[in-house]
Amino acid sequence: MQENKGNIVSGIFGALIGGLIAAIPWIAAYVFLNLLSSLAAILIAMGAYAGYKKLNGTVNKGTVWIIGIITLVIVTVANFVIIPLIYLARDGFALNLTYYKWFFSSDELMTGMIKDYVISIIFAFIGVQSIMRNIRSDRGIEDPASYQNVNEGISDIKSVFSKYHAFDKGNAISKEMVLSETGNTQLFRTLCAQRIIRRYRGNYYYDERAETDTFYRTRKVVAYVLSITAIVLVITISLAILIVVLTE
Repeated sequence: MQENKGNIVSGIFGALIGGLIAAIPWIAAYVFLNLLSSLAAILIAMGAYAGYKKLNGTVNKGTVWIIGIITLVIVTVANFVIIPLIYLARDGFALNLTYYKWFFSSDELMTGMIKDYVISIIFAFIGVQSIMRNIRSDRGIEDPASYQNVNEGISDIKSVFSKYHAFDKGNAISKEMVLSETGNTQLFRTLCAQRIIRRYRGNYYYDERAETDTFYRTRKVVAYVLSITAIVLVITISLAILIVVLTE
């Protein structure tokens, strides 16, 4: 498999521009229509990824993290900087630090904005999840069923794990050991994405139950997504608390 070549710096710049453009409907609905249109926050990640690709950003396994972080930054800046400044300008106040701090002096207003922020973050990261398949597709990673001779390829990979009895955490083996005998990087990554091949402390093992039990595999994927979401929420709440402290 050959991953997309590009420039990560220009890609990040494009993601920032694309994400900010995509945030306009959300900001406009919030400020001018008095609507918490959190659903529109889903568009931010999509816009960020579109901008990332437009400026030739490198698409690899780290791309989803780049888009996720940029999405978090845009929602945070929009919620606690852009929206308050638009409110102040709309009501005829000078755009300076004094009035900015005054804007957050109301506990009720601050509580409401933090609540809106958390809700918007949740919807924004639903958007991040929605582009993950696009990222895999752009990297050339599709569903295993789309591969020619996929069953043979899976059997080859599984045979390597079987050779080393690597069917649990205690017997996990390195990625290099698997690929040195199969060379099928594309399928290896796809099986990892489907949680059939599991990572443990830098090594990998083959989860036979996940291979045959779709419900079990889905639970594993959902658990992984929820763990990432929990991390994002902790970061979000920490940022919100920090902003409250700094504006007091």
